[in-house]
Amino acid sequence: MLRAILLCLAAPAFSLSVSVDERSELHAYRGFTHKEDDSVMTFVILVSEYQSDTLHASLRCNAEIAGNIKVITSPADVKTQEVARQHGVRVHLTDALHDEGAHFNKGGAIREVQMQLHSLPRLEGARIILTDDDICFPAEAWNNLPDPQPGEILTPDRRCIFSTPENILQGRPSEIRHSQGSPLGYFQLYRLSSDAPLYSDKFTTAGESDMDYAKLFTSRVILDIGLVHFGADHHWDGQSNAPDSQPGSSEVFSVIPPQPLGCPKHVDGVPDNFTSH
Repeated sequence: MLRAILLCLAAPAFSLSVSVDERSELHAYRGFTHKEDDSVMTFVILVSEYQSDTLHASLRCNAEIAGNIKVITSPADVKTQEVARQHGVRVHLTDALHDEGAHFNKGGAIREVQMQLHSLPRLEGARIILTDDDICFPAEAWNNLPDPQPGEILTPDRRCIFSTPENILQGRPSEIRHSQGSPLGYFQLYRLSSDAPLYSDKFTTAGESDMDYAKLFTSRVILDIGLVHFGADHHWDGQSNAPDSQPGSSEVFSVIPPQPLGCPKHVDGVPDNFTSH
């Protein structure tokens, strides 16, 4: 599974009156609004550790919003920090990922950023997207994000897997995975409020954290949107590479698409798979 937490905030279409502290926190999130008349800010949170090649591909594909992204990683992962800053992305460093010997405490790391955002009254009602470091938002998905209601968590209908360089060059996925309504850690959208649920910090793997978090909401909504997923499957526990074996840019992640990638409901000749993962 993915080893990155990404946080992006789309700036509002109007000017906010904020305190000095709030203005400092909001500074990283100016510059992108997904609808011309949209006054709701959107944060995208992504965690990444020792997957700099994957992160590079994701940030390159999400270039339109990259200036508003915050990547959460560990202080030891210097390469991920370099890639994030290369794309104009701010970095949140945390020791929470490995507190008390945890392999990958994704929940604890996300919780830190959530607590910062949830404590800012001026952000009440903003959209929060929790995603992964190998995900790209096609324009048709980003442009159709709804405003979640209190207590709702929203997940996408599908993701298109681009597992080879040929898939990317042809703009044709190797498969389309439909979620069947299951909570998916690679994309969870909710409404920011002071009492919105926080990720638990008690789990040591990403999969456990994601499933537990979705249960904290009163209802789930499936969005009719598709996301681009780069590469083959990752491990469900999250980070899986030792610091001294950090991968370089693989063929899949280094290929630049000749046209924007999308994720339709169906593509002739491409298998549709229905999965809970």
